[in-house]
Amino acid sequence: MFRLILLPLLLSGCVAPPAAQDAPEVPRPALSEEARRERAIELECIRQGEIAERQQPWLGANNPRAAVIGARVRNSCLDYHHRGRASDGRGLSPY
Repeated sequence: MFRLILLPLLLSGCVAPPAAQDAPEVPRPALSEEARRERAIELECIRQGEIAERQQPWLGANNPRAAVIGARVRNSCLDYHHRGRASDGRGLSPY
């Protein structure tokens, strides 16, 4: 009988939301213009890689080919922008 009374109390303690932490949010320093430009280039390359992944034909749930092609496009784009030219002469080709 005592266990039946104790069980709802234990379960309600597990479901209760955690206590709010009153830690103040640390403000981030403002980014320089060069850092903003680098971040914008990085995000654009990531977006191009994701687009390349989505353009691949769906060959099943465990198809690593699309992820590899997306990563190649992303890395090629980043390399192009960091070096100012394509590293292997192929440009942004995923192959």
